[in-house]
Amino acid sequence: MNGTMSEQHTVGLTTEQRDLLIRGLRFMRSSISMELIDPYEDASAGREQRLQEVADLEARLGAVATSNNG
Repeated sequence: MNGTMSEQHTVGLTTEQRDLLIRGLRFMRSSISMELIDPYEDASAGREQRLQEVADLEARLGAVATSNNG
């Protein structure tokens, strides 16, 4: 990733595909959270940024699901 998420693309996903993607993001979030990092380095800031990016994408996918169901 280039550090920004400003470029947007429309992707047609079925409900099952979206759910699979969300499960993958949750796995990714868990993996990032469990990474072993040196407590003396400033690695936690990078970790927090990656976790926030995953959370933002999960929220967007959840919002798409909500708008498609309503």
